Amino acid sequence: MRRIPAPVLILLVANVTLIALPVIDHALGSPYARLRHFLSLDDETTLQAWYSSMQWFVAGCLYGVLFVYAYRLRLPGMLAVGLFASLCIVFSLDEIAWIHEWLGQKLDAFLPGGDRANTALSRTGIWPFVIGIPVLTILALILVRARALFFPASPRAFRLLAIGLIVMFTGALVLELMVNALERPVEYGGIHLLQHASEEFLEMLGVTIIVWSGFEILQAHGIELRMPAAAPVHREVTETRSLRGSERLA
Repeated sequence: MRRIPAPVLILLVANVTLIALPVIDHALGSPYARLRHFLSLDDETTLQAWYSSMQWFVAGCLYGVLFVYAYRLRLPGMLAVGLFASLCIVFSLDEIAWIHEWLGQKLDAFLPGGDRANTALSRTGIWPFVIGIPVLTILALILVRARALFFPASPRAFRLLAIGLIVMFTGALVLELMVNALERPVEYGGIHLLQHASEEFLEMLGVTIIVWSGFEILQAHGIELRMPAAAPVHREVTETRSLRGSERLA
């Protein structure tokens, strides 16, 4: 635990909290409709969606820094890392812009009768296969191309990145597809709540591990992220103002 960066620990706690809150709200009977919607796991315009978007953005920034560093030194694997950082930003946008949901609805035109209800994928449509599998393939190629930046600098960071992607897409694709086996609920709860909670938790946890891998690989390359110290000019201005004030008093 001591090797886990403090920001990652905060994200891990936030993951558990954001999954627990809607479960607790449901157990209490969801007394406030506005709060229920704000914490819902079955919607895209909720606190969890914005949080997931933020996590992907942080991951994109961390790997963006790595790309700039690698580009300046012309290190092998730099383009793959740059592509991964860009994909992280796209995933961040997707969390709040419903990109894959919109594309999934458009893909329904290729299904029998133009309706996913006529298929075994009545809840998700075919986007997990038409969009999800190609994205997974691209990410796998990125991992292969970017290995040079991780080995021998930080094999641990590479493992974290691979594990994070596996965990995240287990939730985003595997558990997402499982919802097709469930009947549409008359009242939300039970197995449906468990399915959504598990799916969202794995997605959040996976991205947190990816963020962790970003911290690890930057540290391995000697890149330190910190707030810049106060610029000397500020101190000079303060000293000048103090001197002028003393002259006026004199």
